[in-house]
Amino acid sequence: MRSRSQFLWLLFSRGGFMTDSSPAAFFATRELTGVDSTGREFPVKLGIGQPYREGTEWRCPVLLEGFLSIQPRPVGVDSFQALMLAQRFVRQYLTAFVEERGGRLLDSPGGNSVSIEALFEDGLAS
Repeated sequence: MRSRSQFLWLLFSRGGFMTDSSPAAFFATRELTGVDSTGREFPVKLGIGQPYREGTEWRCPVLLEGFLSIQPRPVGVDSFQALMLAQRFVRQYLTAFVEERGGRLLDSPGGNSVSIEALFEDGLAS
């Protein structure tokens, strides 16, 4: 099994993101507060967009506002795989932020800690 860092590198090295400025419509969003390793709080907006076909591949937009200035668009063989890869990308990015960079996620500024596991398994923020 690949580590989170290896997965993120693999996704980006295979062209699984786009830096164009075309707007993406996000059908699922969540607003959180990030806390970096120095204790600085910052707003975070997560989003997963509608999968779309591009040639023979499918892409699914991802929003990690507060973390990335680009919108990754994981590539899949069909819309289902692209959607699952988008969700996995967000989960692994957040997990790496917490476990590898010493960050934390809160449900609001100064609020309660957010469990990444609960967020992706149950959809709950705390």
